[in-house]
This record gives sequence, structure tokens and C-alpha cells, in this order.
Amino acid sequence: MNLAVQNLQRELQKRKNSELVFPSNRKPGERILNLKAGFKKAVHLAKLEPNLRFHDRRHTFATRPVDGGANIVAVQHLRGHAKISMAARYAH
Repeated sequence: MNLAVQNLQRELQKRKNSELVFPSNRKPGERILNLKAGFKKAVHLAKLEPNLRFHDRRHTFATRPVDGGANIVAVQHLRGHAKISMAARYAH
């Protein structure tokens, strides 16, 4: 998570009026049901790679810790994989 995202998250935390991480703007107390649509819009607004998929986050969550020196077994447990081979597949 880069500094810009961390700052945004802190700002959102100050203004939060719900225990939900992604509360709905339409129905207070409800969660957002379609995260993929929001993700696609955010990718577009941020002018990121247009082919970036919602599922790519799963690979990033495994790859970044390993690239930073984390043990693949720790990543396996963080991701909840029963087999290390699945964690390794995502942490390419």
C-alpha cells in the first residue's frame, strides 16, 4: 500500500460513520454489493492499466510480501491456503 492510499485510508477513517470498510452511500448501514464495478471505476479514474482485473489483487497480496522477503509459509497462512503450492501459484 503506497503512501497516497494510506493517507486516503486515514482520512476515510476520520470521517467514517459505519463499522463497514466499504459502506454503501445509498443505504446507510448496508455494504456495497458489487465491488468489481467500483474497482473498475477506480481503475479508470486513477488512469491505471485498463486491463487490470479485480482478481489481480489476489496475486498482488501474495507477491508483494514475498518480494519484500516474507516467507512463503507466512503468506500461505495469511491467505488461508491449505497447500503451499496454491500460495506459490499466486506469489509468482
